[in-house]
Amino acid sequence: MKVFKIKELFFKNIGLKCFSIIVGILLWIYVSTEEGVVRNFKIPINYVGISNNLSISHTSEDKILITVQGERENILSCQASDFRISLSLSKKTSGSYTYRLFPYEIVRPPDIFIKKIYPEYIKVTLKEKVIKEREEGNKS
Repeated sequence: MKVFKIKELFFKNIGLKCFSIIVGILLWIYVSTEEGVVRNFKIPINYVGISNNLSISHTSEDKILITVQGERENILSCQASDFRISLSLSKKTSGSYTYRLFPYEIVRPPDIFIKKIYPEYIKVTLKEKVIKEREEGNKS
């Protein structure tokens, strides 16, 4: 009698059970191969080319938040250290500058696309370095 109930459990509504398994497998394949996986990273801004007589007195942000998209396996293997952005401050004088950040300025792994950058604008204030000269007194 138990054998009959177990057999009935497996074979009752067999068509519906097979259909459910097939739908589950297809959904799993779709999700695992989905190309639209999105992830966020917070990356530091690297300021380069600062003249020796200037220093950065203020920046609106030290890091930016980027939203990236790509194939699931590529996105999941990424880390924040895989992304870099550098702002060139060469040929700048003392004062405030506003930079707009563009996706092409971000160094990133291949097959990864930058969808969003926040904030989109960075303000940098440069000031001249003050160099104090020491006067040496008479040594007796």
